[in-house]
Amino acid sequence: MLSYRTLDDEHSSPNTSALGSALTDGSGAGELYVLLRAAHAFRAERSSWPGEGDDVDADVPVLKQFVVEALKEAGLNGGASPPIDDDYIGEFCRWGGSELHAVASLIGGVASQEAIKAITHQYVPLNNTFIFNGAAGTTATLEM
Repeated sequence: MLSYRTLDDEHSSPNTSALGSALTDGSGAGELYVLLRAAHAFRAERSSWPGEGDDVDADVPVLKQFVVEALKEAGLNGGASPPIDDDYIGEFCRWGGSELHAVASLIGGVASQEAIKAITHQYVPLNNTFIFNGAAGTTATLEM
């Protein structure tokens, strides 16, 4: 029997040690996780993804502030300078909410593989949060 944390558990009491180690392991998975949470907060407040408008550079400092807030919500003190490189934040704004077909295809394949695992009860599904870094071609599973 597998027991997973719910999304509500992840947001109300995040696994600070898992996120802290993911931020320092050099894979970029922790940074992408925090950036995704910050981008969702950005979208909830502004009704658009960071960089989706005409002035991408104007969204970079705003997203950086959302990153600091996301780190505080996750139980990590972001301070004035979060542990996420400004290049990551700039690239995330440059993304502008677009969906790359190659990345969408890969993620769809992973999702279907996980559905087959869950239906057949043959293999162990991924535990918790799956992060794919399309720039580096790496994956990580974070138990948040």
